[in-house]
Amino acid sequence: MIEYCWVLPVSAPEGFAYEFNESIVEAKLAEASGFDQVLVSILSKSSDPWVLAANIARETEEIRILVAQNTNFSLPTITAKAANTLNETCRHRIDLNIVTGSVKSELAKDIRPDDHGTRYRRTKEFVELLKLLQLGDTTYTGEFYQVVNNQVYPAPTPGKQPRIYVAGASEEAMSIAAHYGDTYVMYASPTKTAAKQYADVLQRAAEANRSVSCSIYIDIIARPTSEQAWEAARGQLSKYEALGKKMNQLFYQTVDSVGHKLNKELAVAFTGDVLEPTIWSGRSLISSAAALSIVGSYQEVIETLKRYQDAGATSFILTASCLDQEMERLGEYVLPYAR
Repeated sequence: MIEYCWVLPVSAPEGFAYEFNESIVEAKLAEASGFDQVLVSILSKSSDPWVLAANIARETEEIRILVAQNTNFSLPTITAKAANTLNETCRHRIDLNIVTGSVKSELAKDIRPDDHGTRYRRTKEFVELLKLLQLGDTTYTGEFYQVVNNQVYPAPTPGKQPRIYVAGASEEAMSIAAHYGDTYVMYASPTKTAAKQYADVLQRAAEANRSVSCSIYIDIIARPTSEQAWEAARGQLSKYEALGKKMNQLFYQTVDSVGHKLNKELAVAFTGDVLEPTIWSGRSLISSAAALSIVGSYQEVIETLKRYQDAGATSFILTASCLDQEMERLGEYVLPYAR
């Protein structure tokens, strides 16, 4: 089954109250629009993901909630307890998005930032221990974590444990997802790149006698006509002053993430052209997250989503840089035909 996840707002310029309340409004609208899941992010300038997820759970009925956890300052034992507690109150709709962190200046606000290799060794232990904790009484000794006879309370309901998403573009991220995760998430990439990376992850999982699904995090701009979609896409760049683009360039210099390095390469190479039909890299100039956008008419967007499905994606984590009722349009004109 193909699943669609909507990314809820973060760091709203209007302030905390707007971001928090708008996230709940968007989660309810995503459910009404046919989305399967919403993503609650974890950033220094966003609401606490567990508090927000609990409020969303109270206001929705069926939609799943993908709660981000950063392994630099989250504990697997506390994450397991929080996930199990919330799952028991919302009919088991909680999943976990495990992120490793890439911006040292952001990490330094909460903890001493470690190098890339150290962070991913921690993430490997985090996910491995998290899986063990869901199985029952756990004793574990690693480089970063040690627990003795831990019994998570409340215990997970058998067969209803949170699905674990592992995000990243590096070799380490792919290996962790293949050996311990349920879903591998990669940042937006051309379909051929996605196909190659998914095949790598699936092969690693098969060698470990496991199965894993694949997801992609990508921006989307869908309009009734192709011309309207491209007008909206290119209109974004004109809204950003030179200073905004320069700040994005400076950001790329502060990260050691493989995914962000690939985004930087897209920004440096950007000439205004598309990478492939309906795949546009203009976002790489102004955004460090989803650096690619699917741009086109409703039918073109549907066809592009199906190309990613052919590449191996079984779920999509979607952002909408243009907003302007993007979610509603996707729910009415795209999702029912792109599954």
